[in-house]
Amino acid sequence: MGITRDITERKKAQEKLITSEERFRTLYEENPLMNFTLDMEGKVLSVNKRGASELGYSPEELKGKSILQVFYKEDHQKVLNQVNECILNPNKSFSWELRKVSKAGDRILVSETGTAVLDKNGNYIVMIVCENITERKKAEKTIKDSEETRQTSMNAALDAMSCLDT
Repeated sequence: MGITRDITERKKAQEKLITSEERFRTLYEENPLMNFTLDMEGKVLSVNKRGASELGYSPEELKGKSILQVFYKEDHQKVLNQVNECILNPNKSFSWELRKVSKAGDRILVSETGTAVLDKNGNYIVMIVCENITERKKAEKTIKDSEETRQTSMNAALDAMSCLDT
């Protein structure tokens, strides 16, 4: 009776573990945001499907490679500084905006948040979640340009009216 109960409890625990792992895998892989996990040297340990496809890669093409390959060369030092800042301040989140470059060479503006945590082997890994903000930044620029044009037009109209008053 005791052995049967032990086996039943072990099977239930295994089922819970499998369900939990599947839920985590789905949350990571199917997340609408780009997820990257880096080692302390900035090599990609894992990337979700969205993170790879948004940049025109497969996850296999990015795993084991330097994260720098997906950033503009001019931003490489900033990327290294941010990863280092995370590692120097574990469990604290840092956010930044930088430029990534897709496999096809397209520029992508991203907002990223990174946190360093210890893995099961006692090594720091950096977890990064990023969002493509390219379209939002374009829209913000369009609105700003439109407001500046409107303000310039208003100032010109006011100047013209003040000339008429004199």
